[in-house]
Amino acid sequence: MKINLHGFSLDDALDEISYKLEECREIGDFILEIIHGYKHGTKIKDYLMLDLFLKEFSHRGYYLSLRNISNKGTTIFELKTTKKFQKNETLINYCYKCNKIMRPLNLPNTYECPNCRAFKKISK
Repeated sequence: MKINLHGFSLDDALDEISYKLEECREIGDFILEIIHGYKHGTKIKDYLMLDLFLKEFSHRGYYLSLRNISNKGTTIFELKTTKKFQKNETLINYCYKCNKIMRPLNLPNTYECPNCRAFKKISK
C-alpha cells in the first residue's frame, strides 16, 4: 500500500501513517510505502529514520521493520505480524485516528470513537 505525505505537517503525517497501517492490517497488505519527498524539507523522512518512530508505533501495536531506503523520497516499511495481530484479528476497541477506546454501538460488530466519531465495522 502507498501513502503520499507531500504537504503534510509531521503530526498530520503520523496520523495518516497510523490510519494506513490499520488499513494494511485489515486487508492483509503488510508493506507500506511512504512517499515523503526530500527536496523541499526532510522533517518527515528524518523522523521515520529515528528509533523513536519505531518505538512510538510499537506502543500503538504496529511492529515495523525498515525494508528499503534506496529512493531518497520514499521509505518502505514492513508491518510485522505477531500471534496477537493476525489478518483477521485487529484491535476492535482502538481508534487508529486518535488513540481512544471505541465504544460498541447497537449494530452488530460496529464500534464508534467517542472523540472523533469514526466508525469501525468488524466482519467476522
